Amino acid sequence: MRLVKLVNTCTACPSQWEGKLDDGTPVYIRKRWGWCSVCVGTKEGGMDSAVMGNEVLGWNGDDAMDGFLSDEELIAELILRDWEVDLS
Repeated sequence: MRLVKLVNTCTACPSQWEGKLDDGTPVYIRKRWGWCSVCVGTKEGGMDSAVMGNEVLGWNGDDAMDGFLSDEELIAELILRDWEVDLS
């Protein structure tokens, strides 16, 4: 997957982002209760379809109560899991 747009929509807990893949597919990412979830939707359905979409990637953090992740930490985690991130 190649992420080309990423906007942090909530800096408090839970941390949340909205983004797009290089083909225009919407992406919704949220970290809550230590779990970071990456969901994708459909181009036709827009961001609502991503929020309710299929989880394509997820991982546990170090703290099960944690709901915060910085942009830099998220990008590093995505790259670690073989995602391409090109936000230029």
